[in-house]
Amino acid sequence: MTFPSQYLVYDTQMVVGGRKHDIAPEEHIYGALVLYLDIIQIFLSLLSVFRSGDSKPCPTINCSNLRCLEVQD
Repeated sequence: MTFPSQYLVYDTQMVVGGRKHDIAPEEHIYGALVLYLDIIQIFLSLLSVFRSGDSKPCPTINCSNLRCLEVQD
């Protein structure tokens, strides 16, 4: 969880500018996209943390049930 948060801080600083690493004012779409992807990454990492605490397994497809889907001649 700390790495995505650090990316968000770093990329926000790039958008704001005034430091060693910044993006040009003409690249505002790129900056918005980078921040959006950082927020999505934080959300996905939170989902994986909360999912790992769940004791129920994810539903899976049983291959033996797929035999009924085969074309029978």
